[in-house]
Amino acid sequence: VSDAGMVELIRKTPRVQSIDASWCAKLGSLSLATIADSCPDLSSLDMTGCPMINDIAVVSLANSYAGPRLTSLKLQSCELLTGDSVQAIANRCTSLTEINLGACERVRGSAIADMMMSCPLLTSMDLTQCHQLSDTNLSRMAPHFTRIRRLRMGYCRNVSEDGFRDVARFCHSLERCDLRGLRKLTDPSLVKLSEVARRLVHLDVRGCLGFSRGGIDAAA
Repeated sequence: VSDAGMVELIRKTPRVQSIDASWCAKLGSLSLATIADSCPDLSSLDMTGCPMINDIAVVSLANSYAGPRLTSLKLQSCELLTGDSVQAIANRCTSLTEINLGACERVRGSAIADMMMSCPLLTSMDLTQCHQLSDTNLSRMAPHFTRIRRLRMGYCRNVSEDGFRDVARFCHSLERCDLRGLRKLTDPSLVKLSEVARRLVHLDVRGCLGFSRGGIDAAA
C-alpha cells in the first residue's frame, strides 16, 4: 500500500473508526496527515512498522478532531519519532487506553512520563526498547501504574533495579508483564512484584540475568 492508495481510500471512507495499516512500510507522513484531516471519528489506529512516519504527522493527528477520541494508538518501530510526538499525545490524546511505542528509541523518557500522567485511562503500554526511559522517569511515573494491566518494557537498557522496584510497588492491577532483557534487575524487585501483582497471569523474564533461581522460586 502506497501513500497515494491510502489517501484515496481514506477520502472515500471518512467515517472510519478503526484503521490497521501495520507493516505497510511504504506509507509515510502524507497518509497519517490525511487520516488526521479526514477521519474525525477515528478511535483506533495501528501504524506499527511504518518507519517513514515523522513527528509532524503525529503532532497533526494529536491536534486533530480525532486526537481526544483515540483510545488505541500503536506506533511500534516508527523509528523517526521523538519526544515531540509523545508530548503531543500527552497534551491531546487523553482518552487512550492502549499505547505502543515499542522500538521508538528516540523518544525521551520524560515525554513518556508526561503521557502516562496525562492519560488516566491507560491500561496497556508497550515501551519495549525505549532506551531513553530511565529510573528517574519510572520513579516519577510509578504511582500511575496502579491502573496498568498489560506492560511490555523489555530491553530498555537504562532501566535498573531502582526504577523498576518503585514501579513494582504500584502494580496492583497487572495481569501480563514482559521484562525480557532487563539485565539490571535483581531479586528484590521480582519479589516485590510478585507480592503486589496478585492478578498476574503471565510474566516473561527471559534474559534477566540478575534474577537468581532463589529469587524466581520466591516469586513463584
